[in-house]
Amino acid sequence: MIYLDAVALAAHHTAAVGCRSLDILHCAVAKALAVTDFVSTDGRQTRLAQAIGLSFTPL
Repeated sequence: MIYLDAVALAAHHTAAVGCRSLDILHCAVAKALAVTDFVSTDGRQTRLAQAIGLSFTPL
């Protein structure tokens, strides 16, 4: 299920955000686990997280 979600995220957001495969997988797992705060120092990863509705907490 995570991989299918990651494929869907990649299809919808890669062109706009420029995220890489592990960024996508990280966000897909976070979304599946319903995390309350997403923390990352990677700009592309945080843009993807925000695009899919995850709450981002800057360091």
